[in-house]
Amino acid sequence: MENIINPKTMEVKTAGWVLNWALAFMALWLVFASAGAYLWMLISPYVPFVAMIIWALILKLILYFTVKKWSKIQWLNVLLFITFTMLSGLTLYPILMMSLASSAILDIAIQAFMASAWLFMVMWVLGWTTKKDLTSLWWILSAALIVIIIAWLINLFFFSSIVSFIISCVAVIIFAGFTAYDMQQIKNWWYENAIEAGINLYLDFINLFVNLFYILLSLAGFNE
Repeated sequence: MENIINPKTMEVKTAGWVLNWALAFMALWLVFASAGAYLWMLISPYVPFVAMIIWALILKLILYFTVKKWSKIQWLNVLLFITFTMLSGLTLYPILMMSLASSAILDIAIQAFMASAWLFMVMWVLGWTTKKDLTSLWWILSAALIVIIIAWLINLFFFSSIVSFIISCVAVIIFAGFTAYDMQQIKNWWYENAIEAGINLYLDFINLFVNLFYILLSLAGFNE
């Protein structure tokens, strides 16, 4: 692969080197997210679930939107990314609990994981190979994401299974788009480092998995 230059740090690496390290960090973040899900399971008897979700979401958003401030401090970078992924493990907590309680739901979780992996790879190839500049796609996807986050928060209090299903379907489209966008950004090395690239790929994959799980769960006739 040809060498690429990071326009922010002026480092020179191959695109393959950047991608390999980004995927390695993505796998690491998935491990910490799983640990976070187990931690949430341990404390769930003592904290109301809605309160856990809201506080975890607030902390995640604070960490995510301040990433540029602390991403250049290496030890703080890693520590806060670990905290971020363990907080995001809350999204895996309900899946973990349901899968432990029912073999049928465990099968659905496995199907969702496999579907997520296939979709992730398809969008990976699309983002890596397309000649079209996907930079403008970020604004559209971000605006759509804010809308569904607001809809999701409202739906926490006025639960509608139909609205929840629609939100999950839209979220899959959004994070499929983000996967293609992030892959192109990695190819062009627009991220500060491989850790930041890895967290973006992690968020793409974990959100694809969670939302595909709830889609399959609804289609199978289970009440979320």
